[in-house]
Amino acid sequence: MKAIPALLEQALILPNAKAEEEVKQTSLQMRQLTGHLQTIREEERKRIGREIHDELGQQLTAIKMDVAWINKKTPNEAGLIKTKLGNIITLLDGSNLSIRKILNELRVGVLDDYGLIDALEWQETSLLKNTGIPIFFHSNETVLKVEEPLATCMFRVFQESLTNITRYAEAKESSAH
Repeated sequence: MKAIPALLEQALILPNAKAEEEVKQTSLQMRQLTGHLQTIREEERKRIGREIHDELGQQLTAIKMDVAWINKKTPNEAGLIKTKLGNIITLLDGSNLSIRKILNELRVGVLDDYGLIDALEWQETSLLKNTGIPIFFHSNETVLKVEEPLATCMFRVFQESLTNITRYAEAKESSAH
């Protein structure tokens, strides 16, 4: 009689163990896929950033140089034309600032050029400049050597945290350690 409950128990345990293993495998595959998608996203951000910088940024700079040259050669007596040329130069300067902001959102050059700690400090300064909210970032490390994907992930988490602070917390200051 004891054999029947043991067989029933075995019949119940084996499918559960198999299901648990399948869940673990699926979870692992999902983490790998998520990591792969994140890598693809960052590579696409780099590519788009290069395109914007190389094409649009250079074109706007060339246009500004030509307009500035025309403005310089236009006599002061042509007041309305000089005003319009000045307005165009101001718009081009604003466009270049917008491009830099977009490029920094896509891919922070300081992260690639100087490392994670400097990128986090740069983000802290940018937030203060853009919102007036001081962030007190502190690290015991001056240089933190981590692989690029991890550094990018850590930076993006920090960036998103600061975004959430400005959008939802109505914070007047924040601290990050």
